[in-house]
Parts: sequence; structure tokens; C-alpha cells
Amino acid sequence: MKEKLTNPLILAGIIVAGLIVVKLATGWPGSNTESINPDAEMAKVIAEISNFMILPDESPVMITIQDTRALQGQPFFKNALRGDDIIVFQQASKAILWRPSTHKIVEASIINISPAPVSTSTP
Repeated sequence: MKEKLTNPLILAGIIVAGLIVVKLATGWPGSNTESINPDAEMAKVIAEISNFMILPDESPVMITIQDTRALQGQPFFKNALRGDDIIVFQQASKAILWRPSTHKIVEASIINISPAPVSTSTP
């Protein structure tokens, strides 16, 4: 029996945590020796996905999954594979898991991205 994740804040936290883990696993910009134009790659992916669904009119954040072990146990990434792309539209609160090898959307979800609370300390 499948359990539904009813709290959108929990789902958003899982997705954001997954994005951070994936980003740490893939390295920071400039650490890759391949000469890939990220803007051109993003435009290509967005053009493909827009054939399947209407996308928000904003620039998304895209990360390619390099290690799925860090994503285990997170429902959004249940079917994720190495090489899949995570596309997040922050203003529209949407996330898409895209598999470029098969040109298919693996998962899509509405997320709740809220800024981290600022802690203040008093002396």
C-alpha cells in the first residue's frame, strides 16, 4: 500500500536536501573538465520537456544526478538513475525529474520552497 506524503513542506525539504546532496556529489561549477555550455544544455532540456507539459515562464535550476545512493529513501527520487536531471522552477514551486536517455519525465511535483529562518542571537 502506498503512503501519500501530505505535508508539502516535508516534500520541499526532501527535494531541496536532495538537490544539495546531488550538487555536492557532482562538484561545483568549473570543477568539470568537459566543455559543456550549461545554457545550451538547459535550453535543450527545457525544449524537450515543453513537448510534454506546459512549463513556467522562468529560468529553472538544473542539476544532473551523479550518485543515486545519496537520494535513497526519498519518494521523489524513488526511480532516479545516474544521469537524470532535476529541474526546479523556484518561483512556480515545481520540480521535475527528467531522464534524457529515454526523453521521459520520471517524476513531477509541486514543492514549497521557503527561505530558511534567520536565527538571531542575543548577547
